Amino acid sequence: LMWTPVKTGDKIEFKLNIGEAVEKTNIGLTLSHNPDGGTISFIINGKPVNFDGNETVKLFEPFQTILANHFSESIGLKKGINEVIIESRDADPGKKIGIDFIWVKEQ
Repeated sequence: LMWTPVKTGDKIEFKLNIGEAVEKTNIGLTLSHNPDGGTISFIINGKPVNFDGNETVKLFEPFQTILANHFSESIGLKKGINEVIIESRDADPGKKIGIDFIWVKEQ
């Protein structure tokens, strides 16, 4: 999915259906880094979550397009629907957010 937010604060939402509650897990995302890549942050079940130890992930790659994996801090997920929100943190419109896939990595 290639998403182009219009303004700072635009959000895209995904639902993760989890069969059993998990106390400690990591969310993994494979994201596109490219010359038009933006900056994003994450909210999971209403709470901000760091990825790769940072509040934001910068997807700018100056010379090429690559896919890279990013992992959340340790979090708990409830049984049933869990909400993952990706929020644009860019002031410039037209930055691209490429999302390849999302997975849950149990600890």
